[in-house]
Amino acid sequence: MKKSIGIDLGTTNSAAAIKKVSVEVLRNAEGDYITPSCVTVRKRLMRKPEFIAGRHALEWLRQEPENTVTAVKRLIGRSFQDQEVQELIASHRFRCRLAPHSSGSANSLAVLVGGREFTPEEISAKILAKIKADAEQALGDAG
Repeated sequence: MKKSIGIDLGTTNSAAAIKKVSVEVLRNAEGDYITPSCVTVRKRLMRKPEFIAGRHALEWLRQEPENTVTAVKRLIGRSFQDQEVQELIASHRFRCRLAPHSSGSANSLAVLVGGREFTPEEISAKILAKIKADAEQALGDAG
């Protein structure tokens, strides 16, 4: 049976919920009700990068801060020249590098992690994919 879930993509944490008779927040794969909105990109020799989202990514923040993205939601829809982006860079609040996207327009923005460029939307998609997979597991619906 198909089910509809609601996802709250938060700046700091994200969550999924389903409405039955009342709304029920679903637990993620780690057993928590909220998932840190965090992604780590691990470089792998000769293979595609590995994406780790959620609490396990947050645990990598100390070991690989330059490859770990937090609060990516703040960057969605912004350009590299955006005043808030420039303030985030100047304040060193983002440990990963931000730059104009090499294949984008003058209004583009890239997050540089794991030796590659990603848009903020691509990073957010990794968080959403984890939330979706965890919701499917919690509800017993695969794929």
